[in-house]
Amino acid sequence: MNSTLFVIAGDHGVNFKHRRGQMSTARQEGEESFDVAVTFHSKNEEIAKRINTVKSSVSAGVGKSSSSRSSIDIMPTILDFLNVFGKNETSALDILNGTNTHSVVDGRSMLRPDSNNRLTFSICNPGDKMILRDRSYAIAVGNSWQKNHGTIPKVWDLSKDPQQQTDTLIDKEILSKFKKNKLKDFTGDQKDLLHWGTQALKFVERVETDLLEAHESGHRCTNCTLFLLNSLDTLDQWVEFETLDVSA
Repeated sequence: MNSTLFVIAGDHGVNFKHRRGQMSTARQEGEESFDVAVTFHSKNEEIAKRINTVKSSVSAGVGKSSSSRSSIDIMPTILDFLNVFGKNETSALDILNGTNTHSVVDGRSMLRPDSNNRLTFSICNPGDKMILRDRSYAIAVGNSWQKNHGTIPKVWDLSKDPQQQTDTLIDKEILSKFKKNKLKDFTGDQKDLLHWGTQALKFVERVETDLLEAHESGHRCTNCTLFLLNSLDTLDQWVEFETLDVSA
């Protein structure tokens, strides 16, 4: 047991009955379907101390927009627990940090500093909708087939609407108003959420395109949105993120 590291994780959550009157894992947009738990356990004293580092970090972020991890962070965390590339060396941090092009893994070790902020991307079962989470903001975007059949993207601010009771739609009218800077009809918080939604929609559509190209070619790009999902802490770091004209 002293040489064993247990990793227990879920691959998905499940929506609560208030969503559609039934519990299901199919075609869900609720945060509880994607915000799943992971826990590490070992009787090895050194590893146990490092596990507490992760627990302290996660506990500090509960209910805050700064605590955001991804399932692809599990593998680099395991390698870090086992000191595969050393414990403190800068080179080890680089190798276990998916934000670097020379990293040997996707994702980021949870043991390392600045690993809490990150974009998270999920695909709904059975694959017809994509979810992007950026701090407290989230967007649900239908795939190309869904969009062609009238599915409208939705955004939420989970810090103000944690139960996602109010769907804010990013429809053609909203996109047109932001494109023309006709924003006087919106309040400050609403304007910020909608602005983020217009930029997130553009980013998610690009992710879908890059995923399809990678699937068809058999090669993943190194300078596209698939890499940015690892390297960006927040969406506003994206070079194509258009800042909001506050005077509009």
